[in-house]
Amino acid sequence: MPLLRPTSHALAPTLVAVSLALAGCSSDTDHGEHDAGTPSPSPSTTTSSTPEAGTPVVLGAPTITGLPAMAGGIHVTWKNAQKDCDTIEGERKSASEAYKVVFSVPGSADNKHDGVGLVAGTPYTYRLRCKKGESASAYSDEKTGTP
Repeated sequence: MPLLRPTSHALAPTLVAVSLALAGCSSDTDHGEHDAGTPSPSPSTTTSSTPEAGTPVVLGAPTITGLPAMAGGIHVTWKNAQKDCDTIEGERKSASEAYKVVFSVPGSADNKHDGVGLVAGTPYTYRLRCKKGESASAYSDEKTGTP
């Protein structure tokens, strides 16, 4: 589709905006490609890593690899099954408490968290999940450790 070329500088912004809209561009910056007469790719040829709307995103859950005791707490380690998580969310419970979120770290974190201030001799159970945008993986396996 040929782009319109303004003959008057007063009409230039309006004609450029109209020609960009017709070319399928919604950006208001870096239009050198459009101005050179190269049309934008059509939506059918554009690739996207985002799933179609309504398609559930299936994320892999992390795997807890260890819960060694440390002074006053537990050192939680895991392996990420999903390499592009935004965050890893960790929940913990004891025999007298329900699960609650106790940490949320970037998905690229070095896959460890120190749970401190815990009662010595009390078993604590952890589970983790990967979160990406509004989606979350299933919970990991549950592991119990005692400080």
